[in-house]
Amino acid sequence: MPPVIEQNPRKALLLATAAWTQLHGLTQAYQAAVMRGDQRGAEAIRQQAHALLDSNLDLNAEAATITRAMLGG
Repeated sequence: MPPVIEQNPRKALLLATAAWTQLHGLTQAYQAAVMRGDQRGAEAIRQQAHALLDSNLDLNAEAATITRAMLGG
């Protein structure tokens, strides 16, 4: 995901929260795929979940970096 860079951490935090919410939903889909024995589907969902977690971490780091700059750190 490209940087949000707006010198406002709220946008990054909003997007991070959206990624976290979507990740939670994927967790349910992953469990259902495993219960059905759908290994391919479960693996595809797992890859999506990893990408969302990476996005969430990147966006939280971006928000923290902007906040630090705003506080003069």
